[in-house]
Amino acid sequence: MSGHPTPIPMASHSAGPLKGTAVIPGDKSVSHRSLILGALSVGETKISGLLLGQDVLDTARAMAAFGARVIDHGEGNWSVNGVGVGGFSEPEDIIDCGNAGTGVRLAGRDFPQNALVLMGYPKFPHFSGLVKYARSR
Repeated sequence: MSGHPTPIPMASHSAGPLKGTAVIPGDKSVSHRSLILGALSVGETKISGLLLGQDVLDTARAMAAFGARVIDHGEGNWSVNGVGVGGFSEPEDIIDCGNAGTGVRLAGRDFPQNALVLMGYPKFPHFSGLVKYARSR
């Protein structure tokens, strides 16, 4: 609506289609979920635009510790060769999630209201990192 007291007639003309590429910056929440869901999938998941924050990198390392093959191809392009639901192997050591609270909440069996990944597994793994999410061995 115009700020004028009297309506002003407008005209439009057809134009060609929109063309181009929109580059949208990576999103932390989507980046964590992309890595976790890729690890839970069978086969290769290609991810572009992954946000390269330390907590996302910690989640990538955690998924690799479970047996997924996580590869950084550079410039925010990653691939995850998942092991499928139920295919995670027990990590050799405590999983250091650093400040990746999202990764711990989504993957951690200790948070059943949010856990995606480890609900059906026996009592592994042990996470470290954020004090409020840490669990002792």
